[in-house]
Parts: sequence; structure tokens; C-alpha cells
Amino acid sequence: MVRGPCRGAVLLSIVLLAGCALGPAAPAPVPEPAPPPPSPWAEADRRGVEAPEDAARSVASLAAYLTEGLPAEEMRVRAIFRWMTAHIRYDVEGFRSADYGDLSPDAVLHRRSAVCEGYSGLFESLVKAAGFEVAVVSGYAKGVGYVAGTPVDATLHHAWNAVKVREEWKLLDCTWGAGALNERGEYVSGFDPFYFFTPPEEFIYSHFPNDPRWQLLPEPVTRQAFEALPMLKAAFFTCGLVPVGSLAGHLEEEGPVVLLPVLIPGGVSAKAAVLRGEEPVGEGFFELSRGPSGGEMRVLFPAPGTYTVRVFGAPGDGAPLLDWAADLLVTVRRGSEGKTFEQMKATAPGKGGRKS
Repeated sequence: MVRGPCRGAVLLSIVLLAGCALGPAAPAPVPEPAPPPPSPWAEADRRGVEAPEDAARSVASLAAYLTEGLPAEEMRVRAIFRWMTAHIRYDVEGFRSADYGDLSPDAVLHRRSAVCEGYSGLFESLVKAAGFEVAVVSGYAKGVGYVAGTPVDATLHHAWNAVKVREEWKLLDCTWGAGALNERGEYVSGFDPFYFFTPPEEFIYSHFPNDPRWQLLPEPVTRQAFEALPMLKAAFFTCGLVPVGSLAGHLEEEGPVVLLPVLIPGGVSAKAAVLRGEEPVGEGFFELSRGPSGGEMRVLFPAPGTYTVRVFGAPGDGAPLLDWAADLLVTVRRGSEGKTFEQMKATAPGKGGRKS
């Protein structure tokens, strides 16, 4: 994802001295890229990931081990969060069968697998044992099975946590921080730090609590407004994409070309795919242009109708791997008659072709 340093051209200096030709001059040494700054959570993360098994004999013993000697409240909560994400595996079979088993904190601590209620319940117990005020928050989340632009229902029930740190409530989701189901329904473990102390204004795009006070927003949104929001995933925020204006989840446009209301800052790679249902309509229906204020994405729709535009992004220019960042629902009244951007340009006036 990070490109290597660019090497300049080597200047070949041929110098004749005492009848002997010297070889090419050695290239100037290329400085090594500066190492990334150390993570402020490094000690807490190490404590959570490397905790010995004998420390997890009970909720009380584990909370004591994870937080001992960490002076900052944020660090103590982080160590518990990191232990949860490293040591509790999502119960895929329980999720599919709705047979979740015993989700009490002691049972989850012993079994080391759970669905969201088990994650949030054990985290609550550990954080309480460490002396913090904490809550389990229940509601809906735009997770597995959600389709952009559709209402949320009971199949999207979810649970996460809020914890009070330095007299301020913070939001986090141990379940989503530990891993995710891929497109084949397989669970893939992988720490996602985005879901630790997520800003409320970003969390609301994916999580809707039953109790509006746990939105932690100055003005809570309604369920209808939540459903109307686009599906923005962690990668949208972590790679630096910026919504333009009031970003709606369902755009209604004339077409066939639509400028997406998403700004791409310099140093960020992005692309989009146009889908009918879950099937891509093909290549050539996306263009990225760069300007002084940032990049813009234009998408082309082959026919009138409703489409999903899937946005991908990653930090770094020319990043080889892009993460799924967002889904937008777009309805257009006109299409390109199946033509791609290149085909439309080839037949545009002034290009030697006929006007389409």
C-alpha cells in the first residue's frame, strides 16, 4: 500500500585520467523512509494481546492484570478492548442457527466465543471490575445482510458499549473491532481500531441505538433519518474520504453521468464500481479526476434504473489494495445505452464520430 522512494536517474561520469577511464559514478544514497510514529496505544495493545492464560481465570483477575500500572484511563480501557478483540472469536455457527448458548460473562470468558451480546456483556463486566462506568447499548447496525437504502429490521439487531472516560462517554464495538464476515460468510479475524472510541458523528452511519441518548450527538437522528444515510464503512473514514454536503443514501439523478458527493483528498486512492443488485455492470463506468480542491468521482449508468455504487479507498497514491468504503443507492432516469466512458468519448462531437 505504500510505494517505495523514487530513485533519480544515475549520471554516468566518464572521466579520462592518466589514460584510464573511470566507471560510472555511484548513485547518491537513497534515505530510508522515516519509520511511522509509535502508536500511543502500544503498551495497552501489547498487554491485551499477550495476556497469559492464567490471568483470565476470572473476570476480576483479568481486569486487574490488564489495567495494572497503566496510569491513563484511556489506556486501561484500551487494554481491555484489545484483549477482547484478540481473544474472543465470533460465534458464526451460533449466529446462523440463532443458538447462542450461554452468553453470561463467565461463560464467554471460558468459551472464548460469542455473538455481539456476549462481547458487549463481557466487556461491560471487565470494565466495571476496573472501576469504570459502562453500559451495554442495544440497537441496529448496518452489518452483514444489510443492503444500502433499505429499512433496518430485527435481523440487524446489534449490541455494543459506551464507557465513561474522564467524565466523557465514548463509543466502541468489540465485535466489529475483532473481525468480520467476508462475502462468502466466513469469519475473518482482524483487529480494526476504528471501532475504539469512534467519533459519534461517524458511528451513527452504521449504529443506531434504541435509546437516542447513546447516539452521543447534540441532536439525535430519527430511525427514518438513519435508514436514509448511506452505508459508510470504517474504511471511508480511515482512508480520508470526505462526504460533500448532506450525503444521502439514495440519490435520484437525471443521468447517465452522476458526480458522486464524495471528495478524495490528495494522497488517497479511490475507485467505484456500478452494480445491479450485487453484479457489476462491467468495466469503464467510473472516472476519477483530480483538481486543486481534491479528487472527484464520476459514474456512468448504462440504462435507466436503480443501482448500487460501491466505493473503495485506501491511503496512499496508487495504493494496490483498496478497501470497501461505502455503498450508495442511485436512481437515474437516463442511461448511456450500454456505452462506457471511452465509447461515449469516441462518439462525442469533435471526435470524428456521430453524436450519441
